[in-house]
Amino acid sequence: MKAEYLRLSDWVRATRKTYGPRVVVRIIDPQSLGGFWKVLRHRIRRFPTFFIDGGERLVGWEADPDAAIARMVGRVPAAAEPVRS
Repeated sequence: MKAEYLRLSDWVRATRKTYGPRVVVRIIDPQSLGGFWKVLRHRIRRFPTFFIDGGERLVGWEADPDAAIARMVGRVPAAAEPVRS
């Protein structure tokens, strides 16, 4: 559990360093009430699960969230709304 937390934390820091304010990262604890609701609503079975721009769902690290964010940011002009993940 600690290793996964550290991996996610490092990923968030690297993503913020790379994209700055263009990418917004929200971490939701699946054991919280709101997190439990999202798990049920989106039928999440594995963690971490990433939602890119509110639509594309990536499950696990093997789904490559970095590539998905790079694709999304590449389509959005720098002055536009930030990508939600």
